[in-house]
Amino acid sequence: MFYHRDPRRAQPLVDQLVNGFNSVDFNGESTFAISQVLCFYRAFYEELGWRFEPWADDMIARAWPEIGCEHDEVRSYIGEMLAVAEKAKVSLQTQ
Repeated sequence: MFYHRDPRRAQPLVDQLVNGFNSVDFNGESTFAISQVLCFYRAFYEELGWRFEPWADDMIARAWPEIGCEHDEVRSYIGEMLAVAEKAKVSLQTQ
């Protein structure tokens, strides 16, 4: 849905994904519920590519304190997010 598209064209969906990511409890009881939110957010930033850069700093600020999360799967999502955010920032600088 976001591939090669301006994210403003689907603003309600963008708002839903960002709000879900910002409100998820990384240390909640259900790993599935956390992973579900993070999986949708991953699809969002992977499809946007360099267009994700405006959200990259907010994602790092939200994910970095949770790096010590008790769930292995959630920690892998966090590590991937940090790598992708840095990649988005570097690719934007080289353009």
